[in-house]
Amino acid sequence: MLNEALQSFTYLVAEIYQYDRFDDVPNGEPASQPHEELPGQFGMGLPGINGYVWHKWVTGALTQLPGQHTLFLRLPPNFRFGPDEPALRSGLVIVTLHVVAHVARIPGTAKHFTLKNASTSQIEKVRVEASFESPKRPLELEAINSEEELNCYHDSLRGRHVFAGIIRVPRIVAGQIFWPPSLEALERIRRLRSQGEEVTFAKVEGRDLSKAWEVFTSSHREHKKAEQGAPDAQKDPHG
Repeated sequence: MLNEALQSFTYLVAEIYQYDRFDDVPNGEPASQPHEELPGQFGMGLPGINGYVWHKWVTGALTQLPGQHTLFLRLPPNFRFGPDEPALRSGLVIVTLHVVAHVARIPGTAKHFTLKNASTSQIEKVRVEASFESPKRPLELEAINSEEELNCYHDSLRGRHVFAGIIRVPRIVAGQIFWPPSLEALERIRRLRSQGEEVTFAKVEGRDLSKAWEVFTSSHREHKKAEQGAPDAQKDPHG
């Protein structure tokens, strides 16, 4: 018996949407919100904050549910946002993250086989064989921005044989680039600035999600997570 089948790939992208900086916040506040210490080894300024958020993302310490999430970070003593900025005694940063699920779908067909016991007519084995055509062009991705939208998407798949995969994209979006930055992205930024052009995410990283797998500069061991296969998909994860 032939049935409809579907390959569904979900690429999870985290974007730092906003930083809220507070320079003089007593320890333990705000008491109503759980917060954590920013380890000093990640360095100073926004690069240090970006590096820590990326570390939590690739190690699975951040939620992968689509939607908006906040992270309260207590800054280490003498933290500086820049070389000309004063050292902070007791700073706090609230990082607002947007997680978006980009879904790719490949339709196919499934054959359903059952093996029955000849004497009892009871079903003893069930087997499903599915076949899918190779995409002839880059996959179009559908953006899912909330947990409610994700639940609606899963409901729409009922009644079909679904072969699903979930992939946490190995870099986060921070401003105009994927973080950690690749050498290629840094060179594109340098070239844009030298030409007097505006630096935007689209100009630096483009609309191809596989750019998130481009070799980047960090030496952290989590870098190895980027070795998983990159998608052949066209979508600007920045909007």
